[in-house]
Order: sequence, then C-alpha cells, then structure tokens
Amino acid sequence: MTNALSRRTFLKTLSAGACALASTRLTGADTPASTRPNIIFILADDLGYGDCGCYGSKDIKTPNIDLLAENGMKFTDFYVNAPVCSPSRAGFLTGRNHNRCGAEVVFTPSNPKVGLPLNEITLAQELKKAGYTTGIFGKWHLGYTEKRNPVNRGFDRFVGHLSGFLDYHTHVNPKLGRDWMDGLKKIEGKGYSTDLISKHSIEFVKANRGRPFFMFVSHQAPHSPYQGPSDKPQIEVVDGAVVKHKVKMDKDQRYAKYVEMTERMDKTIGDLLKVLRSEGLEKNTLVMFVSDNGPSWLAGTTGGLKGGKHSLWEGGIRVPAVACMPGRIRAGVVTDQPATILDMFPTFLQLAGAKPTADTDLDGIDIGPLLLEGRDLPKRTLCWRYRGAVAVRGGKWKLMGRYDRKAQKGDFSGKHARLFDLKEDRAEAKNLFATNPEIVKKLAAAYDAWEEGIARDKRRRARTARALDES
Repeated sequence: MTNALSRRTFLKTLSAGACALASTRLTGADTPASTRPNIIFILADDLGYGDCGCYGSKDIKTPNIDLLAENGMKFTDFYVNAPVCSPSRAGFLTGRNHNRCGAEVVFTPSNPKVGLPLNEITLAQELKKAGYTTGIFGKWHLGYTEKRNPVNRGFDRFVGHLSGFLDYHTHVNPKLGRDWMDGLKKIEGKGYSTDLISKHSIEFVKANRGRPFFMFVSHQAPHSPYQGPSDKPQIEVVDGAVVKHKVKMDKDQRYAKYVEMTERMDKTIGDLLKVLRSEGLEKNTLVMFVSDNGPSWLAGTTGGLKGGKHSLWEGGIRVPAVACMPGRIRAGVVTDQPATILDMFPTFLQLAGAKPTADTDLDGIDIGPLLLEGRDLPKRTLCWRYRGAVAVRGGKWKLMGRYDRKAQKGDFSGKHARLFDLKEDRAEAKNLFATNPEIVKKLAAAYDAWEEGIARDKRRRARTARALDES
C-alpha cells in the first residue's frame, strides 16, 4: 500500500470537456479569476537526476512524483540556471539568469546583508499584482534582512527558514542559531521540517481554495544534514550556544538516509495531492516538481550523467522535472525539448493572464505551448557561467570552456575546451571539439553575445540596486 493516489481514482476526475481544454491558452490581464489556474511549484534540494522512480531509480520509491509524471509531462532535458541553491532559486523567482540578477554566489549568514538585489522583481510580486494570493513554505536562502524577507518580496505568507540548511528537528543553523520563521517573526516550529513544510502548504491550500493562488513549496530535502524523521538532532542550541554533534556515517549510511528523506518528501507530496482532490482543485491547479540542482558528492545519483552539484556537467544542471494539470496537460507525455527553471516566470505569468513589468529582461520563455498543446519550443541556445566555468547548449550540441574575466567572454581553447553530442552521448564521454570547428565557432559566438547582453543589463541596473540596498 503506497501513499500515492491510484491512477484509476486520479483519472476519474477527468472528463471529455476538461480534456478539450488541452489546446486552450489563457491570454490577457483581464482573465477572469475563476478560469485562472492555481500554481504550485515544488522544489527539492540537491536531488539527483536519477533519484526518482520515473527517472529510473530502483532504490528510491517516489510513487507520488511518479504519479505526476504518469498523469502529466516528464522532461528529460530540463535545466537549472546554476548548479547550486541561491543562484538557482534566484533564477526561478526572477526569470533572469543568476549572472544577470546579482545572485552569483550562495548567500550565507556570515554576511547577512547580501541577498537577491531589491530592484529585482520576483514572480510572487508579479502574480500578487495580478490578483493571486502568494505563499512560500520552506527554504528561502535569498537574504536575511527584513527587507529581503519573503513577505517583503511578494509573498503574502511565509513559514520556513532563511538559511540554506538547518537541522531537520531542531531547526538550528550553525551560523544563525534557531532559524524557523513565521513571516518576520522567529518561532519554535516543532516537528520534522519536511512535515512542517507540508502542514503549512496544506493549510494554505485550504485557506485559499476560493481564489487563485501561487504556492512555492521549497523543500530542504534531501540536502544535508542527513536525518530521517526518527533520528536525533545533529545541530542544536545548548545553554545558548550552537552545538554540532559528530555523526559518523559511511557512504552507504548517508545514502540510506538520503533515500529515507526523499521518500518522506514524496509522501508529503502525496498528502498535498490528496488535499487538492478533496478540495476539488486538482483540475484547476498546475503542480510542477523540480530539483534545484544536481546531487551533492555526499549522496545522490545522476542516472548516468557526469558531474554533480557545483559543476556545469549535465549531472550538475540537468534535473528531474514533471508537470501535471489534469485536462490541461496530456497524461503520460515525455518530452526531450530543452526547458529551464528560468522559463517558469513567463510561463506562470501567461497562465495567470498577466504580463511582466516593462523593462524586465527575462532569460526564459513561455513554455505553455509545449505544456498545453504539445508544440515544439522555438530553437534557442542555453548559456551558463558558474565559478569560472562556462557552457552553452544549442540543439543537441553542448560546448564547455572557461570564462575570460578580463575580456568578459568565453575561452573555448586549451584543455578545458569540450564539445559533446548530447543526443548520442548524454554522459559527456566523447569530446568532439577537434572535429567540429564550425559548431564550436557558432556556439562560442552565441555565448559571447549572451555575455554582452548581461554586461549591458548589469550596468543599467547597478545604480538602482545600490540605492535600494542603502535605503
């Protein structure tokens, strides 16, 4: 017996009339609230490409994530803009690459004044302006000051933690101490954090069932520390001081905890799906599940992809992603169309019948035609820069190199220059750089044009960003 809804029960909610909506697009800022879908975006933390059942895992049981894939669309080529937490989350919430939006590093409590620049417009702000109620539950990791708190960045409701990780039981971060927030107020928050995130998410759905809502379910799982629901604390406050308990785990023990944590997260996703069904919301709610980057070297698998977290190899930036909306997204679709987390901003706004604020240079595109109509996306190049490494994908080709900081261009020469045919070699094992000079030239030019656009945008916005930070 699993916690997943049965396929038969799930499909009973569909009707011929609902299925006909699959080719319907929502347009116009005056779209009636009753026809605008609710949007739930569920983000895992450090979950590897190969660590869901629907992506081939034999060890980890994820019946609810698998159900979303079975009754919706599974992406085989879905990317994040960065292989690490803060930049990836900033990309999702702004629709702008982390290099463009001022989130190129992980925001740590050691420098509490850093965070997502205040002149960046978030998805929550845009959807709130369009009449949506907005909530985030779980990990924030985009700033620690009151000005950067989620409730001041477009979210009506926030319960969770500001830091990148904490003890799942005590909610203590080594630098911040206790880090469980209800809006601007620090609270105790008793319980396993994955379960608490689920509890508050479900309460938000029930409280807002009669109006359009956007909910960001931002899990820490399966990020370290590796703790199951019944484990003892590893980080806690004792006599006013933060104490870290040394827990010895070998690789197999860490992986066993990683499995347990992932399966617990999947269980809570099943609880949320049940509530959507019981509240009569499943047919008007887009549910999307994604990981924020590839797995840590400590635990997790990439399903045969090379690399992992902190790298621009496929294992660091290609992530599991599924989208489900009964009657709007056709069931059982598997797509190899490249899409990215940056596409969520324009896609969700389009679904809400809204448009981005003028003069916002978005890096993503509306993938609604793919989701709702099964149409191919326009051809484009996808570019990455992280920690001196660069990459660009165009079609089946992926070019990798180094960043020339002085010239602000890609350096696709020497030992770091690599070219791969991802259609034939997704493990990036065979370097075809030397035999395809024209493809290298074309992709390198596309990358340099992308860098030029980022440089212009950053210069234009720098003064505004400084003024807001200093106010």
